[in-house]
Order: sequence, then structure tokens, then C-alpha cells
Amino acid sequence: MKILRLSLIAAFALPALAGPAAIKARVEEPAVPETMGGCSLKCGFAWSVEVQADGGQKAEVTKKLNDEKAETTWVAADGTSGVGARLKLLFPKKLHAEAEGNIPIYGLDIINGDWSSEERWKARARVKKARLYYRDKPLADVTFSDNRRWQRVMFPDQFARSGDWMTFEILEIYPGEKGAGAALTEIVLQGAH
Repeated sequence: MKILRLSLIAAFALPALAGPAAIKARVEEPAVPETMGGCSLKCGFAWSVEVQADGGQKAEVTKKLNDEKAETTWVAADGTSGVGARLKLLFPKKLHAEAEGNIPIYGLDIINGDWSSEERWKARARVKKARLYYRDKPLADVTFSDNRRWQRVMFPDQFARSGDWMTFEILEIYPGEKGAGAALTEIVLQGAH
């Protein structure tokens, strides 16, 4: 009986200690202006991005990460690497009744680094590893490749509710040649269909 209890405790305790799932982003098609936009979670509702730099400064809204433009880039605050920065992807405070709990979010695509030129891409750091959260619950630790192509991450369906949010926390970076902090050109949430 004692062995059975210990086995049951271990069966439930070990997964809790393991942390979020580890996922490697899949490298996709080249990032070119023609691949910006298209079908995504924006078909279901508009969402916005707040960035909180490492060190807990006040969060700031940025439109650069979900503006469907390859020429705009979010960059880490001057003097920081970007490690510890939290990009909060905010959903509407009030969804339409038919959308409440019915719109799936199942992945995201990113363009890692400053895509605007090869020189800028090499100069700035890129995200190597990030932790994804859904409503502050760890969802996955994602490892990204060090390249300029679209990268895709798929995760178990999350169904959006009014006021929900996802967080993309930068854990590690690929250093840039000029020592400049991390950059991201675009984040596209996948879902709605």
C-alpha cells in the first residue's frame, strides 16, 4: 500500500516539476514583404502588444511587432540585451458573444532579428530561446534558429476569452556582431480557423 501511494505521488509530482514543454520552432519560407499579413488570429479579432523590458520598467505599447511590415522592428531598450523582456500579446477586453471561448489560438510565427537589412540583422542579437505563457501559465519553452526566415511554433489549442493574453518572455539570445540588444521584426498569432 505504501509503495502504491509513493507511485501515485511520483506520477503526479514529476510532470509538475518538469516545467513547460520544450519545442523547436520550425523554419519556414523566406521572410519577404509579400508574406506579411494574410490569414491569422486577426481574422477573429484584433490584438495588441505591450513590452516590459527586463528590470520591470513600465510596460509600453508597440505596434511594430504585429503591423504586418517587414521594415519595422522592435529592439531591446538601449543598454540591455533583451533577455528578460516580456512581450505581452493582449486580446480585446470584450469579445463578441459568439467568439467568447470559441476562437482557437494554436501557434505563432516570428521573424527573428532586424529583417530590414543583412547588416542590421547581423549587428543585433536574435532570440534563441523564449518561454510562452497563456494567462501567466507556462505553455512552452521554444528554441528558435538563427536565421532570417519565418519560424513557426505550434502548441495545444487555447480558446480565447475576453481579456486573455499571451506572454513571450525572452530567455536567451544569439549575440549580434555589434553587441546591440535583441530585435524581433514580426509576431503573427495563428488561430481563428
